[in-house]
Amino acid sequence: MTKAIGSNYNNIHFLEMAKHRLMLEEFLVKKSNLNVRDNEGRNALYWAIKNRHKHNVSLLMKYGIDLVVANDIHAIFHAIDSIDIETFIHLLESKKVSIDMQNSRGETLLMRAIQVEAIYMVRYLIHHGANLYLVDNTKKRAIDYAKLAKNRDMFNIVHYRILSEQSKGLLTVKQQS
Repeated sequence: MTKAIGSNYNNIHFLEMAKHRLMLEEFLVKKSNLNVRDNEGRNALYWAIKNRHKHNVSLLMKYGIDLVVANDIHAIFHAIDSIDIETFIHLLESKKVSIDMQNSRGETLLMRAIQVEAIYMVRYLIHHGANLYLVDNTKKRAIDYAKLAKNRDMFNIVHYRILSEQSKGLLTVKQQS
């Protein structure tokens, strides 16, 4: 007896389309289970980010796909690792993600962006008020990550922002005296 092709086919087809960078259509997204994952636990948003497919990212987010794109990996951290600045900014501007979000290792978005040396993301985060003083699970701060970066600009950006904040703090104290 043959088995009818049902919604499971749509779900598998939907995930394969995202995986192979094909443009998703709204009707397919509406009919598919957005929670379907491949054998490694990755969803369609994981693939849309990896493939830098802006249309698919926007469509999947519009329909409320889970932002945990793989086992213990949030979409924003995946965007940083993929150095996908458009998705990174889209996620932050959607207000679904905090600029000071931390992963399970306690790394902030800023720490991760420094690690992968995504200078535009580092600048964006610092310019938009990322907390430079948060610590990860090993008690390291953003400046500690910046000291380890091969690109000296990473260190300079973080270091000079800290100096700027400290000097503003001193000016505020002097103005109050």
